[in-house]
Amino acid sequence: MKKLLLLLSFVALLPACASVEYGSWLDQIGKRPNPPVEMSPDEAVALRDQAMRLRSEADAIRTQLASETDRVQRFRYYSEIRKIDDELVPIERQLLDARRLSRAPGLAPG
Repeated sequence: MKKLLLLLSFVALLPACASVEYGSWLDQIGKRPNPPVEMSPDEAVALRDQAMRLRSEADAIRTQLASETDRVQRFRYYSEIRKIDDELVPIERQLLDARRLSRAPGLAPG
C-alpha cells in the first residue's frame, strides 16, 4: 500500500517537472547571434578612450591598495574600484555589442 501511494505521488508530481526553467543558456542553442549595434568610428574611439582611462584609474588604485596597511583605507580603495568597474562594464558592453571590442576583461560570458 505504501509503495502504491509513493508511486502515485511521484506520478502526480511528474507533470510539474515539465514547467521547470532550465536556464537561459539552453534557450540560446541554435539561435542566430544578434546583429551588431550600429556605432560610428568616432563614438567607438571615444568609448575605448574612456574605457582605457577607467582601467588606468583602477590600476592606479590597485597599486596603492597593494602597499596600504590600514584596513579601513583598503576598504575605501575597494569601494572606489567597484565604482570604477560599475562605470566600465556598460561601456565595454556597448563596445562588445557593436563588435568593436573582441573580449572585455571584466565581463562574464553571456
